[in-house]
Amino acid sequence: MVMFNSKSARRGSSGKLVTIYPADDAELELVLKELDGILVGVEGPYILSDLRYADGPLFVRYGGFVERHCLSAARERVLALEDVTAGWCRMSADRSSRCRHGRPCRCSWSPTRWDATALEYGEAARNASGRAAGPGRARSSGFRRPATGKGVEVDRYALAYLCLGLFGPQTTMVLQLHPAEARQLADLIVETVPVPKATTDAAVRTILGSTATTDDELAALPMPGRAGLPEVRDAICRAIIASATPERDDRLFPGDIAQSHPGGGTSLAYGAAGVLYALARTGAGRFPEYDDWLRRQALKPRTPQPTPAIKPGPGRVCA
Repeated sequence: MVMFNSKSARRGSSGKLVTIYPADDAELELVLKELDGILVGVEGPYILSDLRYADGPLFVRYGGFVERHCLSAARERVLALEDVTAGWCRMSADRSSRCRHGRPCRCSWSPTRWDATALEYGEAARNASGRAAGPGRARSSGFRRPATGKGVEVDRYALAYLCLGLFGPQTTMVLQLHPAEARQLADLIVETVPVPKATTDAAVRTILGSTATTDDELAALPMPGRAGLPEVRDAICRAIIASATPERDDRLFPGDIAQSHPGGGTSLAYGAAGVLYALARTGAGRFPEYDDWLRRQALKPRTPQPTPAIKPGPGRVCA
């Protein structure tokens, strides 16, 4: 029990003593109500992977035992839960969705609400303990506070990054390069998903500290929905060209880690060929210097020699 309740225990099992699997929603509600009455006054550790029920030591989670998928209406591969009465049910932000067999079914899964609630509980738990999470808890790239941070400030900083990262996955990586973009990212999140502005505002203040003011340069950037397509395209083009590194042999533009595979840096799927093709097709123009780089690297002998392909690696489309 001491090890299960330790902060160093595995996140998937930390704090759990008994796990109950009810047959349906009705049984779940009954079990929670009865146990909550029995366990009045009993305290326990917070289970980070689940959602707390009432004020006692009960926590709930809705999901599958293994990762499953189905096709959405747009023929995209999406996460799914299997409903024995209605077929495959895709996970979505809405409480109702369409099953693969065309019948409506209900998913008690609301990621936006869960994420926001989990953040609130995480902050409350940190405040209540008054202690830092300890080594290794906030070391992921982008979630680490600069070297000046100490103690609980490190946790608060990681929670602020997590707040933006939950609703803007991958985009938080750019904040290490330009922290002022936290404000722009927060505004995009509020416009896209139903997250209270106060939640993202608090995260921005934590990340930027005393510099949490409007960045005039960022505010002037042409954004989709606010500026015309040519202006947005030209801004994207300038950013892409500014990131080019023709002095390197492995890749021309930063991008997917798949560029590290043989042929990835020149491929259409991840590498220079795809970027240059997109620039040309959208009217941004051709760039002879980068076209030459692509030709040189594509013809250069390599070991191992990659198979000519649009997408290198497993499942590739060969040319």
